Amino acid sequence: MNKAELLKEIKMTYYEMQEYLLQKYGTAICDYFVTTECRSKSKKVGRTSEGLYCHHMDEDKGGNLSNPPQARMQPFEWQKKERLVYCNALEHLVLHMKICILRQNRKFKEPYDIDSFFTTGGVYMICHEINDMFINDGTSVRWKKRCFEEFKENYTDYIQIIKALVLYVEKSYKGEKSADIFLKQGSYVHFSDCDCEILKLSPKKDAILLRLPNGDEKYFSSAVALNQLTYADNIDRNLRYMASGYDVFYEQIYNDLLKCQITDIIGEYSEAFHVDFSTEKFLWGSEAINAIKK
Repeated sequence: MNKAELLKEIKMTYYEMQEYLLQKYGTAICDYFVTTECRSKSKKVGRTSEGLYCHHMDEDKGGNLSNPPQARMQPFEWQKKERLVYCNALEHLVLHMKICILRQNRKFKEPYDIDSFFTTGGVYMICHEINDMFINDGTSVRWKKRCFEEFKENYTDYIQIIKALVLYVEKSYKGEKSADIFLKQGSYVHFSDCDCEILKLSPKKDAILLRLPNGDEKYFSSAVALNQLTYADNIDRNLRYMASGYDVFYEQIYNDLLKCQITDIIGEYSEAFHVDFSTEKFLWGSEAINAIKK
């Protein structure tokens, strides 16, 4: 994918980018699911043979709309062919980054605001798929291999986009930044009735091994220490999530993200992300669904 076009798309609002992609790739010829019961995906909706993913335009308001159980809990109008748009994997990632910013509507003050910025985890899921493809030089799965062809020469651009989003978050954070990382060996997690020492952390820092007061050792989700995590912790954890695959942490990608210097193009990407920021409340999830019902 051309770098100039990527920057052009990032500078568009979420809605402008959708219109641009409709012109670029054409419209869907059928609804996403066969019926309103949202049980079977329409066979004609996929275009992976062209290297394209199908994105629900209303994922800014909804969540995981391609998943049948969750789709059934949300308006079927969001599954209609008029509400679908096609994109390559990098464009899909940019769309979900823009969704995060649309939902933000305030500057960050507390470390946990960084976690909440990533909302439904769409950015993580797309990064996981892209990372698996880059590390494995594609895939043996035919449709994924075709999709990889569309961006296999864009590894540097991919790293720069993630770095630009992290820079956007850093600039949006107005709270305390000086506190050191808490999630490390030797720190103590405070519970209401005891303190437990961290003995080990998973590479993604999503799991920690604690020594309990009775001497036993047990793994917990790092979320048990959520209130103790610092700004540095949340930046690092989310960087690690975006550097992972579905089942593995990719140290190579993580290190490439750390080593990536803030260049003019990264600064330009980061500034361009602001186009979707507004202090006005954005309705999504149950609020958006209730607003539609009214």
